[in-house]
Amino acid sequence: MPLSPDRIVEIAHNTLPEASIMGIQLPDSPKQAATIGLKFPEDHTPGGRSRIRVDAYTGKVLQVQSSREMPTPVKYARLWNRELHTGDIFNLPTRIFAAFFSLMLPVLAVTGPLIWWNRRRASPVAQPPSAVSPPKVDASDVFEAD
Repeated sequence: MPLSPDRIVEIAHNTLPEASIMGIQLPDSPKQAATIGLKFPEDHTPGGRSRIRVDAYTGKVLQVQSSREMPTPVKYARLWNRELHTGDIFNLPTRIFAAFFSLMLPVLAVTGPLIWWNRRRASPVAQPPSAVSPPKVDASDVFEAD
């Protein structure tokens, strides 16, 4: 018999007591674990960055991913990734910067093939090297040595 969602949330809260529970994903089968999303007060992500996986039948904590215990490079990479993509850093200038580069992808997707197509049409069709005859040499072009 699986544990109740309230019991799973209680186990997660006891594992990371300072974090708020943001969501729970219950398993579809006995082989899967319940996943609980948590958010610490310093997390700026709406869903939080911490996750706990709990066996829904035994209550055993299988995995804990705490944003407070992540290695520093991973922690800041995840933090800056969201902050840059949402424009939270430097507000409007970062949002304009992100919007400009986001719009560049469709522009490149259109202009790249157009440039290729125009170059292909403009260049004459070259013959393979075996079909080209060697240049003819006229006897008057040969210089005699003194």
